[in-house]
Amino acid sequence: MTDPASLTGTLPLPEPAASVTGPRVRIGQIVWGLIVMAIGVGALAVLGSPERRDTVLNWLLHLTPGQGWLVAVLVAGAILLLLGALALVRRLRR
Repeated sequence: MTDPASLTGTLPLPEPAASVTGPRVRIGQIVWGLIVMAIGVGALAVLGSPERRDTVLNWLLHLTPGQGWLVAVLVAGAILLLLGALALVRRLRR
C-alpha cells in the first residue's frame, strides 16, 4: 500500500523547533493589576464601615492648605515613582 500523503500531494508537517518558548510574561500588566487591586482594597477599607468613612472625611475636610499640598505632592510622587519603575522594567525586558 502507498502512503496517503503521497496520494494527495501534501507533505507531512515539520516537527516544531526545540527552541519554541511559551508566551511572554507581561510585567506591566501585572503591575497595573496590582495597582488597581491595591486601590480597590484601600477603597473597601475606607468605605467598609461608616466610622472609617466619617474619620477619613473628617480628616480630609480639616486639612490645612499646606497639608493638602503635601498630600498632593506625595500622591504625584508615588505615581511618578510607579511610572519610572514600569519604564525601567520595560527597558530591562528589551
